[in-house]
Amino acid sequence: AMKSLCRKALCASLSFVAVCLVIVCSAQAATFCVSDAAGLQAVLTQAASNGEDDTIKIVQGTYTGNFIYSSTEINSLRIQGGYTFECESCVESPSNTILDGNGTGTVLILAASLNANIVVEGLTLQNGFAYQNGGGIYATGCMLSLNNNLVIQNSGGNRGGGISSDSCSCLILTNNIIENNSGHVGGGLSVSGASIVLTNNTIQNNSSEFGGGIYAQRFGAITLTNNVFKGNSAYGWFYGDAGAIGLDGGDRASLMNNKIMKNSSDNRGGGVFATRCTLTLINNLITQNSANFSGGGVCAYENRATVTLTNNVITGNSADTSGGGLSITQYYDETKALIHNNVIWKNIGPEGADLYIQNDGNQNYIPSHVSLFNNDFDQSAAGTYMKIPFAIDPSNLNKADPSFVDAANGDLHLSAGSPCIDVGDNNAPNLPTTDKAGIPRIINGIVDMGAYEYS
Repeated sequence: AMKSLCRKALCASLSFVAVCLVIVCSAQAATFCVSDAAGLQAVLTQAASNGEDDTIKIVQGTYTGNFIYSSTEINSLRIQGGYTFECESCVESPSNTILDGNGTGTVLILAASLNANIVVEGLTLQNGFAYQNGGGIYATGCMLSLNNNLVIQNSGGNRGGGISSDSCSCLILTNNIIENNSGHVGGGLSVSGASIVLTNNTIQNNSSEFGGGIYAQRFGAITLTNNVFKGNSAYGWFYGDAGAIGLDGGDRASLMNNKIMKNSSDNRGGGVFATRCTLTLINNLITQNSANFSGGGVCAYENRATVTLTNNVITGNSADTSGGGLSITQYYDETKALIHNNVIWKNIGPEGADLYIQNDGNQNYIPSHVSLFNNDFDQSAAGTYMKIPFAIDPSNLNKADPSFVDAANGDLHLSAGSPCIDVGDNNAPNLPTTDKAGIPRIINGIVDMGAYEYS
């Protein structure tokens, strides 16, 4: 019998969407049903060396321990929670199947040296503690998919209080809740050296010194779509960057249709901090974030390529020094900042309250390129700072009240009569086909400003 797995993995970026595709050709398969902690570890050990594609079905209940899968095979592994007695049926809900690390180690270690495909779904992973990386999950050398899990109250002494991924080629997270985790870098999630796709996750109330919600380093392509980042924090006088999202030294990062709110940092980037990567933000709501230094909503710092913001709402953010809403620092003459169709409104900061642009970071008096069209922001000296000033195009609105439906309660749709309706740029870079709510992006011939099209 053939006991080999033929698979092909593709990690690429296509139209700003990262894709991790796994194609399984053929293999023998083994299925296990476990109902106690000792049995779970036993089948993880067996699956690591049986030469088969394995599925481990876990009966509902609480499993206390620190579980390890360590394999040098290319065979795949699927771990599924929610099963009834003897695995007769499944009700997938992370609340009914709990892996508890008991504060004595990482809850689940997944090590696959040959880039095997691993899927974990329908579990709660809680109370893990790692002296180094990954209190809830530590993954290395694999293609990892996490679906419909709850990762809560874990801690790591170094990277990834909740989840740490190191040298995995692809990381895909869908419909997970990552909450109340802490670590030195990446309180909720830390990723190094992977292409990353996060969709429909809630990442909240995590903390670290860098990247309170997530931290990604040396990534290939990262795509964050329809996620909620709320109440995360980055602390410490020396680090303290990236309250919710920290992107450091990767290729391309695309953030679309996310809600980034009430995050904080002791230094830069209360909501988003990105450096040394191409950064694209489309249809995001970035609101009520704060930074003790710069970039309360977004801080793009020392980016060597292009920073693009199209149809975002950046409102109610604050910074104690500069760029309450948006701070962009361009150190290289060839870098570009493309800012189109955004509502940047009522942010707070002593210098550049709405918009802070350092377009001559290397101080050679040659300004980096800034494209600033069809936005709504405060164009006064208090609202906008530019290191090397340039004329603001008349397509931009000057401190016009966007007339949100109910900003106090988070409804940032445009109401009837808003000056931001039908005044955007249909040729804005990376203009999406739909708005944050999924309705057509252009309804009345001309695109609106902000994340929502008026309907």
